[in-house]
Amino acid sequence: MKIIDKNFDNGVINGLAMQLGIILALFVITVVILIVLFKVLRVPNKIAGTMASLIFLVAAYYIFNLVSH
Repeated sequence: MKIIDKNFDNGVINGLAMQLGIILALFVITVVILIVLFKVLRVPNKIAGTMASLIFLVAAYYIFNLVSH
């Protein structure tokens, strides 16, 4: 790919990449915490799957709001 402008600033793209990395890391941490919590509490798999999905969606909502503001 040919670069048209050599003075192009990649700061915006780097900032977006950093935010995406933070969001993905927070999601991974949330999932790991849920897995450990459900194993410790010995929650049945069927209930744990539904609860994990709901908690993950709520966490995703709040993480996106936290990062976007």
